[in-house]
Amino acid sequence: MANTDAYRTSWTATVQERVAEPVRGILGISRAGSLSRLGVGKVSPIASMAMGSAAKQATGGFPENVLVAITDTTLHVFAYKQGNRGIKLKDELATWPRNEVTVTTERGSTLTQITVGFADGSSYAFESNNLSDFNDPGLALLGAG
Repeated sequence: MANTDAYRTSWTATVQERVAEPVRGILGISRAGSLSRLGVGKVSPIASMAMGSAAKQATGGFPENVLVAITDTTLHVFAYKQGNRGIKLKDELATWPRNEVTVTTERGSTLTQITVGFADGSSYAFESNNLSDFNDPGLALLGAG
């Protein structure tokens, strides 16, 4: 998985430029339902759009893909765009104190469901593609891998 390690190292360096604390790990994750939406979109674009709208509402309006930078004290959530030369970070969308969130996972055959829960009972649902081990170190760092 040397190629995955190279991407992870490059993306971590990019996000470190925007985060004051040392970045210990990263996650490149999608809103829950994003990956299954791709298949539905080939059959029914209208159904895919409806799924995307519902998923966006369920995640508080986050874009389809986000990058989470993990520091010792905080999770920083960024919008990003992936290109041929790495990633371009966009706006920082949220910061969550690590001691105020719980991250749980449910690993399936192709996707890992990731839930970020808060003390008030609210949560956000994300997913990660299992075809790569890119997110495994970040999930382990959060005690969810």
